Amino acid sequence: MSNHTQTASYSRCFHVSEECPVSSTTYGYYPNLGANIFFASLFGALFIPSIALGMRSRVWSYTFALSVGLLMEMAGYVGRILMNKNPWDDNAFQTQIICIILAPTCIAASIYLTLKHMVIHFGQQHSLLRAKLYPWIFVGCDVGSLVFQVCVIAFDCMRLEHLSSCEVYVESLTPSFVSLKISFEGLY
Repeated sequence: MSNHTQTASYSRCFHVSEECPVSSTTYGYYPNLGANIFFASLFGALFIPSIALGMRSRVWSYTFALSVGLLMEMAGYVGRILMNKNPWDDNAFQTQIICIILAPTCIAASIYLTLKHMVIHFGQQHSLLRAKLYPWIFVGCDVGSLVFQVCVIAFDCMRLEHLSSCEVYVESLTPSFVSLKISFEGLY
């Protein structure tokens, strides 16, 4: 009799079955269909006016960053909708995890692009930073955080067992939160 306990391998699970229960999937449950349809629809509906307003106002960088973020959010929630049908769907999982993690970076970058113009409009005397530095500093912090998040996603997709991707992901979000907090405090 061996002390070694055999652990179940789910590498060949593609559908929920007796051998591949939903409780053994990454999330351990079926993602809520109604909530995910709502969020996919919401981000899809917000995409259309963001393009129209961006073209009308001729703010191309802002429009591009916001539109990419909204499309990625929508795609991420569509991935979660697909996971409701089959929580073992690896493509749906990777789509939702990549898109939902990376989309806020694009949306935050669109916000940072507007900060420069807000400082110019309200006056340099109300800001700790020069107006032209806002996009460089905060988008730079976001890009650095994005690179770190991409590395975490790559580790997660490779299923490295010795790396806790959740802990590293939370650490990768810290620069984004700090830069967002500083950017709004810098305006006041």
